Amino acid sequence: MVTLLGTQYDNLRREAVRALQSFSLDAGTLAQLLEGLSKDDNPMVRSEVLRTLDAVGTANPETIALLVGACNPPLEGNDMGGAYERNFERYLARKALENYPKELLAFIRSPQASQYATANLIWASQALPQEERETVFMDLWKKADNKELDEPTFIIVAGMLENKQVMKMMLPVLENVGKAQEHVSLTLDNLAKVQSKELTNAMIRPIGHLLKSGDMAQQNLGLEAIGKLGISSLRDNVVPFVNEDSSSETIKLAMLALVGQPEKNRAIFERIAKMENLELDLRIDAIQTLAKADIQAASKVINGMIPGLDQSQKQLVTRILSNSEEGSSLLKELFDSGVLSTEEFDLSSAEKILASDKEDARAIRLHNEVKNGIEEEKKAFESKLQRFMGIAEKGGGNPENGKKLFQTCLMCHRVGDQGQDFAPALDGSATRENEALLTAILNPDAAVESSYAVFRITKKDGNSMEGYLVKRDDRGTTLGFMGGSSQFVQASDIASQGFMGGRSFMPKGLIDNYSDEQVSDLLSFIKSLN
Repeated sequence: MVTLLGTQYDNLRREAVRALQSFSLDAGTLAQLLEGLSKDDNPMVRSEVLRTLDAVGTANPETIALLVGACNPPLEGNDMGGAYERNFERYLARKALENYPKELLAFIRSPQASQYATANLIWASQALPQEERETVFMDLWKKADNKELDEPTFIIVAGMLENKQVMKMMLPVLENVGKAQEHVSLTLDNLAKVQSKELTNAMIRPIGHLLKSGDMAQQNLGLEAIGKLGISSLRDNVVPFVNEDSSSETIKLAMLALVGQPEKNRAIFERIAKMENLELDLRIDAIQTLAKADIQAASKVINGMIPGLDQSQKQLVTRILSNSEEGSSLLKELFDSGVLSTEEFDLSSAEKILASDKEDARAIRLHNEVKNGIEEEKKAFESKLQRFMGIAEKGGGNPENGKKLFQTCLMCHRVGDQGQDFAPALDGSATRENEALLTAILNPDAAVESSYAVFRITKKDGNSMEGYLVKRDDRGTTLGFMGGSSQFVQASDIASQGFMGGRSFMPKGLIDNYSDEQVSDLLSFIKSLN
């Protein structure tokens, strides 16, 4: 066995390490056999050492030392040949240490631990039970020469802040305005892992510093943090950013920061709704929030706005306002008065309006008329499909021009290493039949895969969101949107959630207004995707 462990062949060394799990070896013998292999040039061998130490069920200071030695700080990126292996080995080492909490605690408290970097020991200590883990962390942090927080340590600290002793020790570090941008960024980048009232309170001072920095990027970061962390105490710091000279991005982030107090910020949202140089979706969002504070003021603004909008803009109005009970009330009023017709509502909007009050006669009538209209659309679809099939069967088309049109598809689909993962990859489209391809484009609901269906969250405040389900766990749900943006919703804010069966994330009508030449160009490019 010793000969196999020392062979020049990587696979044999790895399998020899694995085979040690079959022998009843004591921890001392294991440490002696594996010490050199724990530093093997081959990452597969090193990983197998960690798996074996995990599986054998026995440990002593020497085997614990091998595992702690593998808890090195992470490298940036996730590239094979360095960062990936380092991060994977950290995970395997900590997982193995979870089997040996008593031995690990004794090791950390022994003089032998002083030979290892504090970062290694902090990471390893996360394998201990909570109370011991927090005590060990405080002892290690006091001895550390480097008091800066890398990402893993920041996440570890954030998970301990309910401990008042940890909070008292770490608050000066977290509140350090010299690290404001770094700490606030780490908070937002890891929101689903770190969010807590303790961390939120610790970020108030750094966020306030960002808002006063005079740097637009830092100010926007601060505004984003206020909105996502729900900080109301910085309201007066946010209000000055709502002005005609602010960028759309800044206005959007300021709205997010103020939306939690609609009554207090009523005049601000009314002012935003009337900013004619602002994007329509932001103005509608402002009306929706205004409606929560003053439905009559919101009604007056939206009634003055609608006559100047085209049909696509009116459809945007219905999609956004239908996401809240107050917005749905406005839409029912607009529909009942004839300001909006069924042509401006899709089925999703009509369903949400009906869900806001299932006894409302206006909502019932709207929903029925929209459903009937969809049935008529299905009949019209067959005619439309035949038109596009004729174009497809002729062939031709300029794939270079089609590639430009195809960029819209990459907002949700992926081809090779380009695009997003919110819809099926389009590699291999060259082999698809014309009818199947055109049906997927013209009527995406007809061929939607269950995992790519629209996912809807209804929040406890009555608002709802729809998008692509990125992640869902005990902490909450993350939705993705066209273009790659995403938003996390805490589980405590969710009333209900689920896939909308048969409803594609892909909007309809993407090529309805294309000329025959454009359709031909687009299809020629799609059919080149092998």
